[in-house]
Amino acid sequence: LPLIDHIFETFVPLMQENERAYLQHLRNGTTVFNEKAFNKKEALYTGRLIFNGHKFGSVAKTFQVKVWRDLKLEYSKLSVSSKRLLASALGIPNLTSVMLSDAAYSKL
Repeated sequence: LPLIDHIFETFVPLMQENERAYLQHLRNGTTVFNEKAFNKKEALYTGRLIFNGHKFGSVAKTFQVKVWRDLKLEYSKLSVSSKRLLASALGIPNLTSVMLSDAAYSKL
């Protein structure tokens, strides 16, 4: 499914990179994020889009961290059989490893 492929090539990696950047900045003592941080040139990070290799720059966004964590939480509540069915329907055999990425949890 082209739309699903595009979501997993763009949205998911962007959410993962933003969460990693947020956690890294948090560990380094950053307390300002989002537009306020951007205006102060803080909490900035660079990434690379998987599907085309282009580099991009952004600021760590707490609302995106929340959205990504909410999606991962809802996924984690699915039964094993539902996870398999979803992975099969989407054509993404490693869906669990994608949805339950290694980024540690912390409170926003």
